[in-house]
Amino acid sequence: MSFRALFTAGLAAFAPLASAYTTPQGDPTGNAIYEPGLNSIVPVGKPFTITWEPDTKGKISLVLLHGPSTNVQPIQTIVESIDNTGSYDWTPDTHLAPNKTYYGIELIVEGTGQYQCMQHEAMSMQ
Repeated sequence: MSFRALFTAGLAAFAPLASAYTTPQGDPTGNAIYEPGLNSIVPVGKPFTITWEPDTKGKISLVLLHGPSTNVQPIQTIVESIDNTGSYDWTPDTHLAPNKTYYGIELIVEGTGQYQCMQHEAMSMQ
């Protein structure tokens, strides 16, 4: 089963959480995420700047993902409907499991559903 199909199934499970961001559509394209990157360690409870290449206009949303590639799930909306400036200062919640990998970031372009994911198996929280 593809990552996309698994992600969509996981997203459906979280529908009752009533997020307002656009549902991801198609294959990942554009807005490459730079930070967090491969093997990044993101400190919980401390500011961390998420950065990406803002190559589309309009608003975007950022979603925190968790789980192995066979069962990735959106677990938290980081921010919804912000200008696509290429960076966002985020302070991860202290309830996130420390010293665990399988976290990732998904960037979704509002209105189109175009999305991009950071390699979720490479990022950990501490």
